[in-house]
Amino acid sequence: MSITERPRGLPLAEIVRTSGKGLRATVNTVQEGIRLIDRELPSELRALSRWTFARALLVEAERSGKKRDLICATRQLRQALSTKAGWRLKTASFFQTGSQGFRNFVRKTTSPTRFGLRPPRGP
Repeated sequence: MSITERPRGLPLAEIVRTSGKGLRATVNTVQEGIRLIDRELPSELRALSRWTFARALLVEAERSGKKRDLICATRQLRQALSTKAGWRLKTASFFQTGSQGFRNFVRKTTSPTRFGLRPPRGP
């Protein structure tokens, strides 16, 4: 795929880059994530709960198309990749709004004040 070519299908919340032997270098879409699990993983890894859960979340994200489902599926895919020894995980966020990127997005959407809670006041 060239740089100017856009991936087909529903994009993940982040581009997931791996350096694992035998795995694709990047996972851009939900369909690529499902394909990675179904075709590129050894069967003994594919049977582990972290991978079956990641696949189920990817399928649900593809079905619903909701942003929160895409974020959860991407997070679980990253978690499953990070637990395999020897596979380093790199990500580039679609939510980059500055140097903090995705962390700022999560911090803003999960802050206590968003839910009506006030942080404790100092002395």
